[in-house]
Amino acid sequence: MLKTNVVHLPDIEAKAWRVRFRTRPLETEDRVDTITEPRTVYARWMAEDLRMPPPTIHDDGGKSLAVLWMPPGASTDIEIPWLAGVPMVSTAAGRVVRAGLRTARVVWTDTLAIVYAAPEQLDEALDAVTRFTIAERDTSALEARMSAIWPAIRRDTRLTHTVYARDQWFRKAKVSRVAETVTAMASSALRLEATLEQLDRALQAGSKRLFGELALQAELYDRLEVLGEPIDFALEHYELITSRLLEAQQANGNLKVELAILFVLLCDLGFVAYPYLLG
Repeated sequence: MLKTNVVHLPDIEAKAWRVRFRTRPLETEDRVDTITEPRTVYARWMAEDLRMPPPTIHDDGGKSLAVLWMPPGASTDIEIPWLAGVPMVSTAAGRVVRAGLRTARVVWTDTLAIVYAAPEQLDEALDAVTRFTIAERDTSALEARMSAIWPAIRRDTRLTHTVYARDQWFRKAKVSRVAETVTAMASSALRLEATLEQLDRALQAGSKRLFGELALQAELYDRLEVLGEPIDFALEHYELITSRLLEAQQANGNLKVELAILFVLLCDLGFVAYPYLLG
């Protein structure tokens, strides 16, 4: 059971939590949910004061999410301070997602989520919100990484066709780091696409439907599709650059061997010709 602070209203209870996301297992008496896609995350549910709503845009670096549950009949006085400052649509300051089914409705920002659901649908709704939060934040992070990688792609374009000897010393390490980053991005994109498919048989039907609606309203499907081609291009770009650097390195190695052989032959020739030169 979730430990919560409760506001007593006629036959109804509104509850709030702060969900803290960690990458390592936790030993705690609080509820901890394990999320496996798109990556393994442990979500710890901690009681939150209903009367102390979180900021509307920024949280503690994407490590938590404040969640308010509004069951049928709960006083609107509870949600008003939580919704204060939350725009109706997404802005440059942050994304706002509003999604709903017949059984549940959610208002989500990167800082907070307000869940409107009956008690019997609560667990499924909270599971969907938790999984969606990870998928949305990972997608946003992937978009930011793709934007940040374009300057490196432009900087390294010459290496696709021309490699100088100095590039082995001054560019190879940087290229390797960018190539590793791009590979990790491709892996993340594939896992996010698998997450949207929701193939885990343990997922409940209500959770899958609400997650799908949240993902649809957040345009996760379209955003990942848009990211696909740039990431594929970056992969091919750095595969080609890596091949060019290896070819140049092998060519330089062969040249050194050939020069060494030529030097040995010249020395041998000089040794043979030396007596005749003296005579």
